Amino acid sequence: MAKMNHRKSPLKTTHSKLESLLKVLKESELKEFRKFINSPVYSKGRSYDAILKHYLKIIKSKRKYTGAPAHSQVSRSMKNRTSELYKLAEEFLIFVSLRKKEIEKDILLLEEMNERKLNRGFKNKIRQTERQINSLSIGDEKFQQHFAAAKLNISFLKENLSFEKIYAPYHEFTTNFVCVFLTNLFDFGIEFIQQEMANKKYEFNIAKELISKINLEELMKFVESMEGKLFRLTAMSYYFYKAFENPSDEKNYFKARKIFEKLRGSLSAEMLLSNYNTMTNYCIIRQNQGEKKFLEEIFEVYNERLKLGIYSGDNEKAFPAGTFRNYVMLGTMMKKTAWTNEFIRRYSKELSPENRDDAVKISYSRLEFANRNYEKVLKNLKDLKDSKGATYLHYCDCSVLKLCSYYETEMLDEAYSEIDKLRHYLKNHSEIPKIHKEYFVNFVRIYQRLLNSKSKFRKQGNDLMPLMENTKHISSRLWLEEKILELAEK
Repeated sequence: MAKMNHRKSPLKTTHSKLESLLKVLKESELKEFRKFINSPVYSKGRSYDAILKHYLKIIKSKRKYTGAPAHSQVSRSMKNRTSELYKLAEEFLIFVSLRKKEIEKDILLLEEMNERKLNRGFKNKIRQTERQINSLSIGDEKFQQHFAAAKLNISFLKENLSFEKIYAPYHEFTTNFVCVFLTNLFDFGIEFIQQEMANKKYEFNIAKELISKINLEELMKFVESMEGKLFRLTAMSYYFYKAFENPSDEKNYFKARKIFEKLRGSLSAEMLLSNYNTMTNYCIIRQNQGEKKFLEEIFEVYNERLKLGIYSGDNEKAFPAGTFRNYVMLGTMMKKTAWTNEFIRRYSKELSPENRDDAVKISYSRLEFANRNYEKVLKNLKDLKDSKGATYLHYCDCSVLKLCSYYETEMLDEAYSEIDKLRHYLKNHSEIPKIHKEYFVNFVRIYQRLLNSKSKFRKQGNDLMPLMENTKHISSRLWLEEKILELAEK
């Protein structure tokens, strides 16, 4: 029997892409799109109304695509027209995006003016564009537009033999370029250090090799002696990098933190988020190394982010579920129950509706646990979605809270049963990231030994604290440490 070919046809693939694209267009954008595809500039005289109506009808009815429609007007050239309409939809997205980006339009205009030797227009437009770029907050968009405009200006001056006028712009361009390059290089270095902490290494890492070859101390003496926000940005990234390179040398972190506080008002939302994430990650490393004072530092960083509204990426409309979870965990760990309660009340409304109910139940369960209301914890978690409906974090968090509550209420049989469930879940869910799985696996390993000691099933409490100290990633570390110390005192 011949093997069946299950590959999608080109038409089905194009249909799927076109349908996905049309679905994300708002009603007002669809009206504009109709005008766009009927413009002779883009449509080249062809009509796409019938095929657009066909696809919008499919989307509205939520039917599955079954092939070309029966209508002869559409079916005759379905393949070509679908492909052409998809290309027009892509052009429309570019059109919509570019309309919102005035500086990018100016850069494109400057390129055309330079190419067509419109010298007077170029001189006026470059000055206007540079003023607009200078008004932007410090971040990737400003850097990209600045370098694009600067290169065009230098090219224009060269072509018009204005060599005396090139020197100052060229010096500024190269200085800014190197500062941004070094800032990115240090940021790459921080990322790769964190990857190595998660046991991810590369045979050859060009960023790491380059950093190791530069005499950074001498270079940074020069950078710190210079005036200007880009020099301060480079110095800040350097000290953050040094903090990650040697976490126990805290002075580097606090040097970077001080520079950040001076620059904060000048940074873009994207760069603020990136640096707040860097600070949070460093504090977590230090807290995991036993430096409890860094809990207070994380708390301060988190509160700054809330005040500024810097807790999600530019494209995220909802409060990120993982970030929400971290805020609640930190508040309960620090026994700031009033703050945590207010945080849940205020910001849970911004969570994605899909898993909001589970997130809120788990959050309030953490709060009840912090208040030692263990029966309420178990009651809250009873109605949570089963493993098929819950996200892996919700399922695992729920299981850990149950285990801690079972221990506190001496429900030992239920605890052993829940251990088996969590082990089975961790083993059979490959979508759980390795680092998250490690936290929960280590918790189960140490928790079971603690439970065995409590139940006198097997006495092994004496070696639990050294085991904790030698294990880097553990969920509910502070609770485990507290229970181990309690056991040792008996």
